[in-house]
Amino acid sequence: MKITTMVRSLLVNDLPALKAVWTYLDPEYDKYTFDQEAQVDCESRLAVCKAVCCKLPFALSKQDVEEGIIRWEFGRPYLIAHGEDGYCVHMDRNTFKCTVRENRTVPCRGFDCRDNEKWKIWVDYEKGMINPELVEKVDREIEVIYNCSLREPTSLNHNLLFFHFFLIERTLLLII
Repeated sequence: MKITTMVRSLLVNDLPALKAVWTYLDPEYDKYTFDQEAQVDCESRLAVCKAVCCKLPFALSKQDVEEGIIRWEFGRPYLIAHGEDGYCVHMDRNTFKCTVRENRTVPCRGFDCRDNEKWKIWVDYEKGMINPELVEKVDREIEVIYNCSLREPTSLNHNLLFFHFFLIERTLLLII
């Protein structure tokens, strides 16, 4: 079966996952020289937001993958890995702090929760009013992207293979 046939099959069989991944692809930046880091006082907001931004799914950069520090989902290469609770695996569950802060991804460095149009975390940032609809939306998105029982190796299905080939094909097209 040709890769394009596999991609078509994925489009038919796993469109929600494909759409979600496509949504989270960011341009490539060197994360260590990235100069657009968000200046948000996360510490003062954690009691309210519970680090909901650490639930947001996104594709890792080539730099992240090659560096090998940031973990990605086996069944959804190369999306940032999430635990069963929906949070990034690099987030300390007790402190809500990043355990790989110095090596964190560009999306983590650049995400500004104060006025992000796609992920409107706050109803009112200044008053500390969280957007409950967004919290539900994030949980639904996580379920759509990671819903193929990745935690149970016996349930790995053929769509994951197609998805993997799709990403390989996309990467090859970018390189060529």
